Amino acid sequence: AVAQQAEEPHATKPSMEVNPYALKKAWEISLRATQGDWNEWLSHFAAELLKQSPSPALRACAALAQRYPPVTMQLFNPAFMSCYNDLSMMMQMEMMKALISALNSPKLSAEALQVLLNLAEFMQHD
Repeated sequence: AVAQQAEEPHATKPSMEVNPYALKKAWEISLRATQGDWNEWLSHFAAELLKQSPSPALRACAALAQRYPPVTMQLFNPAFMSCYNDLSMMMQMEMMKALISALNSPKLSAEALQVLLNLAEFMQHD
């Protein structure tokens, strides 16, 4: 029993891998016609980033964020970066294309625009 207890601290934890296809589905921007559509897209994308984050701390916040939605947006930047860094270069490029398309949309809400601009600034400092 003592030997088994000594091994437990060294036991490997299951890795929390990002599912790039779940993220890709969330960042898909087709059929966004109104500001409300864009806000819904951003909210869904942010929630999926938390669910897919390789960070155990951020993933743990996903359930809380479902009950208290402001948490989702407060953790958007770190959740984005944690997922982005785990994606292949090709998937990173696809994600960036979607975000650029969102930024170029004339129907993007001011709130969503601010979140994406804050993300760009956050990424520059990381």
